[in-house]
Amino acid sequence: MLRISKALIFLCLALFATSLTAQQYQAQREAERAKPNRFLFDESGEGKDLLQKYYDKLLLERGKKKALPVPGKEEEDLLKQLTAGFALEGPVDPARYIVGPLDVISINIWSEIPLNFNTVVTPEGTLIIPTVGEIPVAGHSLKQVKEIVAKEVRKKYTKGEVGTTLVSPRSFIVKVAGVVNKPGGYIVSSVDRVDKAIYQANIISVSRVEQPNPLKSSEEEKALTKFPFAEPPTELQASLRNIKLFRANGDSVEVDLIRYFATGDGTYNPYLLDGDMVVVPSMALSANAVSIQGAVRIPGRFEYHAGDSLSVMFKIANGPQPDADLQNTELVRFKPDGKSFERRVIEAQKVLEGKMDIPLQPNDRVFVRWKRHLREEFNATVSGEVRQGGKYAITRDSTRLSEIIEQAGGFTPEAAIAECKIFRRTKSQDPLMQNPDYKRLAEMRLSGMNREERDYFNYEAAIQRELVSVDFKKLFIDGVKAADVTLRDGDFILAPSGNKTVYVSGQVANPGHVTYVPGSDYKYYIERAGGFSEAADKGNVSIIKAGTKNWVSSGNEAVEEGDAIFVARRPERDLTYYFSIARDILTAVTAAATVYVLIEQVKK
Repeated sequence: MLRISKALIFLCLALFATSLTAQQYQAQREAERAKPNRFLFDESGEGKDLLQKYYDKLLLERGKKKALPVPGKEEEDLLKQLTAGFALEGPVDPARYIVGPLDVISINIWSEIPLNFNTVVTPEGTLIIPTVGEIPVAGHSLKQVKEIVAKEVRKKYTKGEVGTTLVSPRSFIVKVAGVVNKPGGYIVSSVDRVDKAIYQANIISVSRVEQPNPLKSSEEEKALTKFPFAEPPTELQASLRNIKLFRANGDSVEVDLIRYFATGDGTYNPYLLDGDMVVVPSMALSANAVSIQGAVRIPGRFEYHAGDSLSVMFKIANGPQPDADLQNTELVRFKPDGKSFERRVIEAQKVLEGKMDIPLQPNDRVFVRWKRHLREEFNATVSGEVRQGGKYAITRDSTRLSEIIEQAGGFTPEAAIAECKIFRRTKSQDPLMQNPDYKRLAEMRLSGMNREERDYFNYEAAIQRELVSVDFKKLFIDGVKAADVTLRDGDFILAPSGNKTVYVSGQVANPGHVTYVPGSDYKYYIERAGGFSEAADKGNVSIIKAGTKNWVSSGNEAVEEGDAIFVARRPERDLTYYFSIARDILTAVTAAATVYVLIEQVKK
């Protein structure tokens, strides 16, 4: 009895020792699990920062694009270039051109002795014609000046024709004020329109752009530090539809540059005159906007301008799209209460034909509907080892993969059919679903996965591609019709070239590509790769199938072209592993010995 008790004590001590060692081993395992993702660790190779680059690019694209500064040294140099010559839109219209000081006018008298006088309109607005006298012309149109000069010249020269011609338009200064980069006076010519003066007032030299105001920046930083929820001041945005042009005679003209650029009607961008002042107000879209959306060339939201109508909106939008449903254009207008609104369906075709028009009010919205597409273009692309690659027309939800390959003339002898793939272009209505991280997090949000399962899910998400699950070998080699799939618009079918090899890797002497020999088993390729290494686990050899990348046991599996063979490494066991085994054995022996002792005690 004493001898058994000593043995039992020895077994208990051994069990205690192995338990401590097992606890240390378990603590080591827990520490390893606390490390970063074992499937996506930092040393996993190139491309590990692709997601970060994706976000960087996304943020850069979301940033507000600033207008590029006009290259040049200083504003003065650029203004000299702008005023060096006169760029005409076309012949000057005598009925619209207003004569003023410094205009150069040529007067020709076609008589027995032809006479020619090149005269300049004086600062007082008169023409001095030798032998004729001084004639007031400022403020008159060129057409009127021709008539006045002819009348005065005939008082002296009764015979012959009198011709009056504008030789060179004058230059003068107009003032630009309001929301522009540099308010002030600018040199323009009498053939320039309002937009030329505004353009000059908005020119910024490169040198000035590259020198920010440090005082302003520091003041803004102080304000943001003191009031953490305060936003930096926003720059005013210039109006392009409600510009004011004030004439020297007291008249004012409304300027609408958006309508001018859309229609080319010079009424909305008049020529400049001496003493003009251009005032550019800030754009007011709040409660003062009109919009046109849908099937038009240039949809958008614009500042309201007095006189806007439905026909004006179509002109600004450059007209409807070819597939616009003009019979069901919708005008939405707020009611007087400012909360509810009313809808009105309009036959926009009549508006475009000039048979009717509808005046607009601030906050009106025009929706031009699209016609339902009964005939849409659906295509699939075939590339690689087919006889005739390119795009092929398909029918929605009915064209099969085998049909397109047949139209492409089938595969070439060099095609690796088992490795062919179909890439699908997904069209998600949610733009955030194009972000791979957002999609991954949304999918795993409600899962009950533990850490290890999440790590593996993240690994699978990182290598995920938009592929169509299809077995090309089963369909085109084995002839299994059930393996055929239906194509969708934008599908890309890739038929890569076969390399006629089997790749051997892992614990072999010379890993690499080995020429494929039909009918040879995995042992043949391992021998050609130099045979097993000393650390090879000869009982753990896997064949990675081409195309599916499925790992199968090397038992009776045939090796095919494009397959890969992987020889695993014999696992290295440390002392903790053997201690764990010893602990389990001792636990079982101790339990058996305890039962034996109890049985012996009962027998006595």
